[in-house]
Amino acid sequence: MGSPGCNLELREFDSEMSSTLKSLLLFYSLPAERRACHDILSKLNLEWHRSRKLRLSNLQEISTESIEIGAPHTLGDLPWHFLRKVMALSGMTRNTSLGHQAPEEGISEDEEELDSGDSIFQLSDPGPTESLNPLDVLGAVLLCSDSFLQQEILSRMSMCQFALPLLLPALDTPRCALMLWAMRDIVRKWRPHSLAQSRGFREETLVLTSMSTISFVRMGSCSFSKSRLLNEVFSPSQQHHNFFIHWDMESGNLPREFADEPVEISWYFPGGRENSDLFPEPVAVTNLRGDIESLQLQFSFLTEVSSAVFIVTKSINERQYALLSSLQESLAPVLKLDKSHVLENVNTRTNVQLVKKLQSTIGIIMMSANKSISIAAMAVIARKLGMQVDEDYEQCQSTSNWAKEITAEIQDVAKYKREMLRLQGDIGKTWVKLENKLCRMNREASTETQESHLSEKVLELRSKWNQCDISVGTMKFITVIEKLSKVEVHSFLKWMRFNLDNISRGNKKLSLVEKKYKGEYKTGSELFSASSLRVEHFMRELGQFYETECTKVKEGIKANWQRRFIHLPDIAAEVMVEGFPMELTDEVSSNIPLQWVTDVLTELHAKLGGRSKMLVLMVLGGQSTGKSTLLNTMFDLQFAVSSGRCTRGLQEGWKNNAGKLKFLTSWTMIHRNTTGTSLGYDMESPPPMAPVNIGYSESVCELKKYLFKCIRNSSLSSPPEDIPQFIEWVGSLWNAVKHENFIFSFKKSLVAEAYSQMSVKFEEWELKLRELMMFWVTSMANIIQSQTPDKVDFGILQCNVQDHLVFAAQNILDCLGKYFDIGEEHLMEKYKNDFIRCTSSLKQEPERYAINKLEESIYI
Repeated sequence: MGSPGCNLELREFDSEMSSTLKSLLLFYSLPAERRACHDILSKLNLEWHRSRKLRLSNLQEISTESIEIGAPHTLGDLPWHFLRKVMALSGMTRNTSLGHQAPEEGISEDEEELDSGDSIFQLSDPGPTESLNPLDVLGAVLLCSDSFLQQEILSRMSMCQFALPLLLPALDTPRCALMLWAMRDIVRKWRPHSLAQSRGFREETLVLTSMSTISFVRMGSCSFSKSRLLNEVFSPSQQHHNFFIHWDMESGNLPREFADEPVEISWYFPGGRENSDLFPEPVAVTNLRGDIESLQLQFSFLTEVSSAVFIVTKSINERQYALLSSLQESLAPVLKLDKSHVLENVNTRTNVQLVKKLQSTIGIIMMSANKSISIAAMAVIARKLGMQVDEDYEQCQSTSNWAKEITAEIQDVAKYKREMLRLQGDIGKTWVKLENKLCRMNREASTETQESHLSEKVLELRSKWNQCDISVGTMKFITVIEKLSKVEVHSFLKWMRFNLDNISRGNKKLSLVEKKYKGEYKTGSELFSASSLRVEHFMRELGQFYETECTKVKEGIKANWQRRFIHLPDIAAEVMVEGFPMELTDEVSSNIPLQWVTDVLTELHAKLGGRSKMLVLMVLGGQSTGKSTLLNTMFDLQFAVSSGRCTRGLQEGWKNNAGKLKFLTSWTMIHRNTTGTSLGYDMESPPPMAPVNIGYSESVCELKKYLFKCIRNSSLSSPPEDIPQFIEWVGSLWNAVKHENFIFSFKKSLVAEAYSQMSVKFEEWELKLRELMMFWVTSMANIIQSQTPDKVDFGILQCNVQDHLVFAAQNILDCLGKYFDIGEEHLMEKYKNDFIRCTSSLKQEPERYAINKLEESIYI
């Protein structure tokens, strides 16, 4: 007999073996496809993340791996390589090829031979482990990611023009899930042919946009790649996009282990170019991976949501013939199924006519089909068929309902902001403006009476501001974020953003807005601000009420125990940790709510264990030049990105830091990016189907590496600073700004204000010039196309272009002269010549555009 200790060890060992055996029995009792899924998670070292999901914060840590995105060497490297590549908008995201590890230093070839020489009859090392199919890696990563990271992954994939998973296999259930929530963040912009002449555009949330859906499925085996065929059919003219992964792509020929079930979806969006667009309206295309004979549920789903289903097969046996016969009976009335929908024995490598035939057939279907459907509507059908929908769980639905309760009350954005966001009204703006003026008077020569009068006015306005009651809408917002958990707050803010963006798009039909508010706003930016409502407005109101409460406590109006909003900085700091930006300066009044900012950042410092290091990056540039996209791509942040959306004011995004960094006092960065289809004066806007520029991802990565190299070098000579030091610096700087107690090139605020107004005016004149030239070029192009090329004198056309530009530029010069005659000429005299030079150089780009377009028109 052994000792009691031995018996205890044996019992524990037996218990562990029993537990392991149960796990193995459970694993092998799963269907084959589920076992394959678990096997892949094991290969990719993702098993732990089945329950503890990957989060966006896992990617926001700054480390060597996040800065240097090297080739993956093992299967375990693939998930992280995929995630870093897709977040960087890399076109190589889906390449899962494994690189060769360099041999360890210090081991010679002779030593390696000696080490392996004792077994000369062993099989040679086959080299790196064979990799996995990109679809398997994508599926595994999505299954192990939380819902917010899933949104980020699919949003970035959409920007790269990659096909997205519409139906994805679930982990522990045979039912697949429709990825509705995961796609809610995607917004697409296009110009249908019906808006081509007016140069209008549509911009909508993808999951809410109804359109024709064309589905492609495979029955049995096939001698060619269905996915490659789809890429050829839906690629724009003179461009080729690999929307869908196929055999001939890098890693695409690797066998799929569990990704035979997904339904992928991609889209075609027209750019308003009738000569080159494939279709006049948007169309969705779905691709079912695998054989429909074993995927009846997915196939049934596609037959219900599609305007047409194309079946690809190599040959038809009796069983398949019976299946087709049943389809003919049940689906022909709905889908008008005929022989043109069955593609048999076709070699796409040589049959270019097939692509043209398919494009023509799809165009006819789109014109004749009355069926259009959105992804949100597809979810209803998925539920009816017993499928899961990724947002059908309690937390997601409850936070959605909370957001709806607030946003359902918003009919007129400008009216809602006046009534519900009261601290952002005229009282606050006027008070801040007069307070800043009073600060300057303290430095300048002014009479005591003037200062006294202004002080009284400031106190009066601040008193009115402090006495503003909290509105019902703001109170609902605060109540919700107080009662929810951290994850629920994140979900609630997401739903708020989705709803507010949709409302703003509905309110922001600029032609209607201009008619409604004509004369009420001086500039387009004011008009835009009045018709825009975002989560930032609610957070700003929250911060303003916190600021007023702090003021009342300081002035003895309210006791500290009576404070209602004392815990709000903690919630705001938690939101920052999740990657949401925080507004430092109010975009309306250009004011910094210093107490609010201080307390939020103090809470953030505490959440980071008091070990925060601060790096400040500032990106400056015109509207829609890619500033937010650059920061999001470089640091995986969540600055709002959309055409026509201007991230005004000063915002701060937080990113976790795993190295040693320093606070930089200066940095210069120049970034250039083209704009989208929304800006009427954009001469050569990229079409809606254009993916992220091939070199963009690499350039951003190089910039990031260079940036952190400089930071490391600087940190050797200067000690790093933390959040408390940053707070102190912000307070000192803001005080200096208000008192103008710093070196400023304009010397006086009056000059700065005059210069700003002049710049706004000049921008309006420039926009008018571009619009007139575009209208003239379009008119001339129509005339040219009605003639034969030999009758067009291109030299005369060039002269006409130059004459029109000279005339348009002279109009701007005349406007400049009138503006200086009636304006503050003495303030702006030394800048007059700058604007005159800008007018002269303004002609160059429109001239190139006009000549190129007219030359193209001759040969169309």
